[in-house]
Amino acid sequence: MRRTNRALVTGALALAVVLAGCSTKGGAATEAKTDSNGVKYDVGVTDSKISVGVLTDNTANFKNTGLGTVHGNELWADEVNASGGICGRQIKLEVRDYAYKTEKAITAYGELKSKVLGYVQLLGSGALAALKQDLVTDKIMAVPASWNSHYLAEETILMTGTPYDVELINGMAWMMEQGMIKKGDTVGHLYTDGEYGGNALEGSTWYAKKHGIDLVEAKITAADVDMGASITSLKSKNVTAILLTTAPQATASALSQAQAQGMDIPFMGNYPTFDPLVLNTPAKSAFDKFYRVASFTPYSAQTPEAQTLRTAFEAKFTDVPNSGVVSGYAAGKAFGAVLTEACKAKDLTRQGMLEAKSSVKSVNTNGMTATLSYDKAGQPSTRENYVQKVDPTKIDGVTVVEQLHASKDAEDYEVPAQK
Repeated sequence: MRRTNRALVTGALALAVVLAGCSTKGGAATEAKTDSNGVKYDVGVTDSKISVGVLTDNTANFKNTGLGTVHGNELWADEVNASGGICGRQIKLEVRDYAYKTEKAITAYGELKSKVLGYVQLLGSGALAALKQDLVTDKIMAVPASWNSHYLAEETILMTGTPYDVELINGMAWMMEQGMIKKGDTVGHLYTDGEYGGNALEGSTWYAKKHGIDLVEAKITAADVDMGASITSLKSKNVTAILLTTAPQATASALSQAQAQGMDIPFMGNYPTFDPLVLNTPAKSAFDKFYRVASFTPYSAQTPEAQTLRTAFEAKFTDVPNSGVVSGYAAGKAFGAVLTEACKAKDLTRQGMLEAKSSVKSVNTNGMTATLSYDKAGQPSTRENYVQKVDPTKIDGVTVVEQLHASKDAEDYEVPAQK
């Protein structure tokens, strides 16, 4: 009996060694297959399908924007599939809501990493920070719905649009041009602690130092919803404008508190600071001097491309649309461009995707954002932004006051990956 057990154990160990040799560190088979057209493929790809992951927030801090971004991803996939797919394969999205809890994002990633080729959405700075090394280890490309410029150094990151630091540089440059701020002013920056706020602060600090502005910081946590104390503190410093790097609920609170305290000053926010649903709250009247920097055209823009997107959205969904629909669609266009280049190179493996990225010199997002380029390592895909103002008459709550433009300061600024 002992000999039999020992033999079984030995056989099991031998089998385990063989299986281990066929697996990646992430648990997915590494042996690539080749289709009849000579295209190699591995994890997340079959002869007929490309599975793409979506890690999002549909229930917490960014639930409305997250859902809008998912819908944008879905509209891209529908468009691709209706036109015959990419490389003869249909796109299948694997969507997981991690409720803006980093530990849940880690769990969802673990579940999907043996199922998907890459991610067309990875929402949130915290989730991206927690999964950064896993993406590198597993060679998985991801489009972050988070724009921290420090990640531009990573070949696994496919960022659509300008990062937070460049956004605020463009925003402050526009405010300077409009006479809203000037040399010698004291400007407040209310920001969420962490990668989101920290990266935006790098941009505001750089611009303030260059242009002789005294920048006053006010840090909050992601859980903070009452901005009363922060606004009171900034008011006591006699700020002439306030920059916001916050979630939409905190933005609404900050503007309401400023209004209540009689502060008649302009506010400039990063792209994630606004959600049109806040206009259904008592804070609506406080948004008259709020502006936002954004890489993406408004959902309500009066262009043929935006109208096409709206028609597709309204035919499929009943949710209230927001800017996430546009950014999610643009993310799909960027991811699809890399897929197309990988197909041309006959390599739809994860490694093939990473190698194809640098071949993507121009992504046409159908007018949803500026032309995107990924052939310069460490550089933003674009440095151009819109400046938008709240307009309650629009379905997405915003209108453009400055068309796509990169300020000279934004062009001169070196993002961390360049240094």
